[in-house]
Amino acid sequence: MGEEQSLRQKTAKGLFWGGLSNSLQQLLGLLFGIVLARLLSRSDYGMIGMLTIFSTIANILQESGFISALVNRKNASDKDYNAVFWFNAAISLSLYLLLFLCAPLIADFYDLIYIALPVGSTDCRVLPYAGISPPFPTDFPKFFYR
Repeated sequence: MGEEQSLRQKTAKGLFWGGLSNSLQQLLGLLFGIVLARLLSRSDYGMIGMLTIFSTIANILQESGFISALVNRKNASDKDYNAVFWFNAAISLSLYLLLFLCAPLIADFYDLIYIALPVGSTDCRVLPYAGISPPFPTDFPKFFYR
């Protein structure tokens, strides 16, 4: 019965922290959206909204689940962490180059020539995620598997 209680507690704790994390992300997104809406014109705000989808898709593809897999793996080696790091670095660089080279096509699709530069420059935030993301899994198992 103690193991079942332990599983229940772990589930409740995981749901709590996951819900808190998602709530804070939504709140910060709302606050940044309000600040941007106050600072930008309607057309510029709409342009940022159109460009955000490309960054979001690139970030989802860049993560590709390997970090979660490392967190769930109890005996991950340094070789595993290195492989995930270099894979994320290669994917990040590839996605950035793809978005940068496709910027004129995206601008042409939306009939707005002046968005070619923002697509190429705002999506450069895809690159740092390769260096920031992988170190976190090394700390997570310490908290879960004591």
